[in-house]
Amino acid sequence: LGELMLGGFKVELVAPASDQQIRLEMPKPSSSLVKETPELYNTVTKPYIESIVSGDSLDWIEDIVQGKTNSNGVLFENDEYFLHIDTMWKSHPDPRMTPTEDWF
Repeated sequence: LGELMLGGFKVELVAPASDQQIRLEMPKPSSSLVKETPELYNTVTKPYIESIVSGDSLDWIEDIVQGKTNSNGVLFENDEYFLHIDTMWKSHPDPRMTPTEDWF
């Protein structure tokens, strides 16, 4: 039926869609199920988490929380938490080009 805009999202609607069209558009499975044992957690997962927390790779989060960067991406905030857009997510309106009131 064509493309249309819904709440800032570009949507392509195909109706009725054949089974083949649905199969072609479905996301391909790209994940695996891993049974994490205590040993695997202690030797792989925990060191990975600790390396992230102890390094400076999460400084960008602290910068956002402190209001040093990306304050224009805050959708909502109160004393307990705030909601911030993910600027790497490309299917929402560009916050630099779209007024905040049009984000919803």
